[in-house]
Parts: sequence; C-alpha cells; structure tokens
Amino acid sequence: MVRKCSGDFKTMQKGKLAIIDKDQDLVTMVDMSREVESVSFTANKKCIDVMQVQKAQKGLEELESTMQEIEEGLECVFRFLIKTRVSLLNILNH
Repeated sequence: MVRKCSGDFKTMQKGKLAIIDKDQDLVTMVDMSREVESVSFTANKKCIDVMQVQKAQKGLEELESTMQEIEEGLECVFRFLIKTRVSLLNILNH
C-alpha cells in the first residue's frame, strides 16, 4: 500500500512538473507575444513617423509654391503702383 501511494505520489509529482513546464511554456509564449507586439508597435510608430514627415514635407512644398505665387502677384502690384506713380507725376508736371 505504501509503495502504491509512493508510486502515485511520484506520478502526481511528474504530472505537476509537466503542468509547471506547460505553464513555463505559456509564460514564455506570452513574453514572446509581448515582445513581438512591442516590435510591431515600434515598427508601426516608425512607419507613422515617416508618413507624418512625408505629409509635412508635402505641406511645406505646397506652402512654398503658394508663397511664390503670392510673390509674383505682389511684384505685379508693385509694378502697377510704380506705373501709376509715374503717370501721376507726369500729370502734375504738365
């Protein structure tokens, strides 16, 4: 009877060790999953950062184009004002 109990106890211990090993495997898998998730998040963040930089760069290029158009328009206005001034001075002098 003692031998049977001893054998059953050893079997239970082996079963517990197997469960503990499975628990360790589960813990390892969870850790690996977290690491993959972290790497994935970092990769996504870098991708988002690159996309934001590209979007900002495109916005700056559009802004530069708009500024050039404004400068050209102001040059036309400035030339018109000079011509108007010359015309007014000519009228006053004659």
